[in-house]
Amino acid sequence: MFFLDGDDTLDPRALREMLEMTQKSDSPEPVDVVIPRLRGTGGRRIVPLFLRHPHGDIELGRAMETLTPQKLIRREMIERHGLRFPEGEVRLEDGIFMTRAYVRARRIAYCGHRTLYFFAAGRGENISSRSFRPAKYVDSCRVIAGTLREGIPDQDRATRLIAEFFGRQGLRFYTPRRWRLTHPLRRREWVSLHRAFLRDLVPPASDAAHVHPTDRRKIALLRDGDLRGMNRLVRAERQLAHLATLTGSAADDGALELIVELAPQTRRPLFGEGSTATLLLAGYRSSAETAITGERVDAEGPHRFRFRLPLADVLRYGGDRVAMWTVAGDGRASSGSRVRIVSASPLDETRAGVRILSAGQAGVSLDLRS
Repeated sequence: MFFLDGDDTLDPRALREMLEMTQKSDSPEPVDVVIPRLRGTGGRRIVPLFLRHPHGDIELGRAMETLTPQKLIRREMIERHGLRFPEGEVRLEDGIFMTRAYVRARRIAYCGHRTLYFFAAGRGENISSRSFRPAKYVDSCRVIAGTLREGIPDQDRATRLIAEFFGRQGLRFYTPRRWRLTHPLRRREWVSLHRAFLRDLVPPASDAAHVHPTDRRKIALLRDGDLRGMNRLVRAERQLAHLATLTGSAADDGALELIVELAPQTRRPLFGEGSTATLLLAGYRSSAETAITGERVDAEGPHRFRFRLPLADVLRYGGDRVAMWTVAGDGRASSGSRVRIVSASPLDETRAGVRILSAGQAGVSLDLRS
């Protein structure tokens, strides 16, 4: 069974290629859900998953990054488990349905050799195009969290997936652009609802798994119900916007070294003498992230940072490609959004057996597939 929105377009060979993924497999476990590679059209944004993840099996944690229903789903599984979309005006109804499908799927696959589905920019009136009612939205997030808790026998894994889910669906309301447009009374409501969500469903010990320093700070503020602190942090986040450019690389026996220049992108940046930078690494296949603290190269002049990546940390991504971002800090209690590292020109070089690549919009990555 496949769900297609009326405004979207399928490649003529899409259904055949996805069906073949369910029929051609060396594994005894059948594929129950196939996620097609998609592309946004008319200005529609898509999650980074569709740009990076390779063709083949996909783990549940990565599949949870896409909760829209444009997937090929085994009908027999839908009928056997009685999977249905919630009726009425329910927020995240697609996410509720897809989470229930994901946790019951024996295998999930990503059909990613080429684009098969073209996502049109939203038009018309539906529940997703109206203003958010925070309580209804968070209620639906609780349903999804409950599905993960009930459907995954390993409760530590379930907790990790709920924390990752909150990082995507909860913290999205605290980005500078969205927060700036949120009424002060509505801001207070979001903080209160998310504080309760974290209290009830995400133990504090899970917070350390968020290696993005700004995400950790936001979660700490939510746990304290600190609206004033959240306002300060989000304002500072805007002023720490930057462009991150790889300007050099080297290696020795124990580490890969990268030099990255951070160029402020605002007229009144918080960059100064005490500026800090964090490098974030994440595999294309795995949602696990690693954080590396940078060292300022020069006390004055360009904001260049040296990141020393222990080879043991890099090589644990063996067989995968690794995306890289930087997060700027003001040296005190504020940090910004993550920014993809780019290169001034196409790049393909090898240091200590690690291939460093840069081409197109994907930015700089480490290739450990060979």
